[in-house]
Amino acid sequence: MPTSGIAAAAFPLNAIREAFRWVFGAMAMIALAAALLAISIRAINLGDPEPTEEA
Repeated sequence: MPTSGIAAAAFPLNAIREAFRWVFGAMAMIALAAALLAISIRAINLGDPEPTEEA
């Protein structure tokens, strides 16, 4: 464990950067899953016959 100023200050910075990468990666995965779910739901709804309002 280096005790010089710059190297010691870089360790918490690296940990924070890694935590942000994990958080943003998880948010990106959740957003991707939600987008795929919405696309699949829309595709299923488009496959259904649309109701006729005239009848």
